[in-house]
Amino acid sequence: MFLLTLLLACNNDCSYYERCDGDTLLVCGEGADQQVNRKVNEVPCEAPNAVCVEVGENNATCAHDVEPCVEGQAPICDGDVVLTCEPFRSAIGLLGDGSDQSFVQAVDCAALDKVCGAAGDTVTCVDAVLP
Repeated sequence: MFLLTLLLACNNDCSYYERCDGDTLLVCGEGADQQVNRKVNEVPCEAPNAVCVEVGENNATCAHDVEPCVEGQAPICDGDVVLTCEPFRSAIGLLGDGSDQSFVQAVDCAALDKVCGAAGDTVTCVDAVLP
């Protein structure tokens, strides 16, 4: 069985977890436990999180900005987009290298038929108030 696993592992198209090819996130395999026949899944980073950011050697994510942010910063509105500073999350659920970094993540409220606004003590997507 061990020899069979080694032979099948030769069918892997990739040997990493995640990385960037420009602003395309490349995810290797379907999940962390997949060992054989791993294929590359290409995920274009699209607005409002249009930048692919590599975090450490094996992790990457789509973010709003390439620069890390300071976790705990209050969310803000940029037009109808909510910008929040979120801890790094691997696309395949691994924490791995760089898990202590945070990056700006954006949510386009207009795509949800909402607007960016205050909801209590925080900023989020809220229903538009009609005049």
